[in-house]
Amino acid sequence: MKYKFINTYLILLVLIVSFFIFWVVNEPDIYAGHFYLNAASYYVDNYDVDNALTKLENVKESNVIEQNKSFEQFYNYLTNRIEGINSDIILKGQHPDGWISEKVDIKIINETILDDIDIPSIGVKGSIHNVEGLLPLELKLLVNGEVYNSAVIDKAGEFSQNIIIEKEYLLDKSNQLELKVNKTFNPKKMGINNDSRDLSIIIEQLDFHDYLDIVTEEEMITVDGLYSDNWMGVSTRINLVNQNNNIEGLKISGKHLFENPMKVIIESQDDVLDVIELNTPEDFEKIIYLSDELKEKKFISLEMVADNTFVPQELQINEDSRSLSILVDNIEILY
Repeated sequence: MKYKFINTYLILLVLIVSFFIFWVVNEPDIYAGHFYLNAASYYVDNYDVDNALTKLENVKESNVIEQNKSFEQFYNYLTNRIEGINSDIILKGQHPDGWISEKVDIKIINETILDDIDIPSIGVKGSIHNVEGLLPLELKLLVNGEVYNSAVIDKAGEFSQNIIIEKEYLLDKSNQLELKVNKTFNPKKMGINNDSRDLSIIIEQLDFHDYLDIVTEEEMITVDGLYSDNWMGVSTRINLVNQNNNIEGLKISGKHLFENPMKVIIESQDDVLDVIELNTPEDFEKIIYLSDELKEKKFISLEMVADNTFVPQELQINEDSRSLSILVDNIEILY
């Protein structure tokens, strides 16, 4: 019985090897093309352009892309990704047609683009479709999986956003940078077309520039995350350009229109600076003083976080379906 089992196993092994040899001998182009494409894909994933180009040249020499449509599509996809690697910055996870799904990784290939930048700002240009339920959309910048900064896109069409980040996060190669959205849509499931991907926005351009080059005196303070009508959701970020190290604090004024009590925490990297306590619907004004450590920084990033929100539509106030907290009238720098 034992020998019979071994003989059966050997016969099966011989048949498999024979089939493999027959396939390689009779379909050498397909075998070689498949091998070189896989190798090229490996090198592209590891940003090794020279070896990736060599393997793609081997693919062309094997003539497989003329014989197999799927091989041709994969070849073109890898070629487009290499063009991205040859630029200063690439977005890993972006589709070849510019669409992204829920998130993309930001990979800085040429670090010299940061040499003359004091306060880096990530410029994101693209477009968003007018799809039911997609707007408003929050575009978040994550560092090692934690939200660092964000912007809100609340109108369909072309958009341009600048998201500030401290330079130290970009110079540390161990840090993982991501752009992430809070909503996606599936065209096929929604009956728009046959595209079965989960999509969000089209990114046409992403670059780094010095915020000091584009900022005006009025823009020494920017607020990311507020809706265009100045309503705040759960949180928003306040960015301050402290070029002369002379900012002492902020004066924040606004309205609390929700009946339930609410606390709005102002913090810097988990260090709480102050809390705005709102007990009844009222106008408010609060002065926030910076710590001595923050006063020494050229760029200061603060976050306002509300511990409670309301949805006007659910309370039958109006048809606004957003989760809201406070209405921000003004944020003023105190010197």
